[in-house]
Amino acid sequence: MTLRRLATRARPDRKGHGLLLMAAVWIVLGLGIPGQRIPVDSAWHTAIPDAITVTAWVTSGALAAAAAFWKPLRPAAIGALILMPGLRAASYITSWVAYLSPGGAPGYDRAYLLVAQQALMVAFVFFVATESETQDTTVSDLTHALRGTGGER
Repeated sequence: MTLRRLATRARPDRKGHGLLLMAAVWIVLGLGIPGQRIPVDSAWHTAIPDAITVTAWVTSGALAAAAAFWKPLRPAAIGALILMPGLRAASYITSWVAYLSPGGAPGYDRAYLLVAQQALMVAFVFFVATESETQDTTVSDLTHALRGTGGER
């Protein structure tokens, strides 16, 4: 098989483009973890060594990039993409609950903002996971539909 044929075969669909975007974001976030200083000790995900955390973020990003081109990997990639922000959200929730509980462990008063950030990441994963894999609707298709003209290709 020639390189030209291979290049024309391996084109991501709409869901694949979303997976590529998430792959880039997850890899960049993973590589930025060693320099990150989280202002709270009560978030239990901070006890995980940086090397393991970086590996998990980068691996899930790489899996998403591969799944953009190879559809059988998509369920595993979606699960991997949900794992890391889901763990962080759970950790921040426990930290915020610790802050709200009287006499409990010291928590982080603004952890709800970090929970919202991680929840948005998980929501974007779900948005891409439920995205239709049918052909894209173009502006021309919409224009023809509004005018009532056929406009079939």
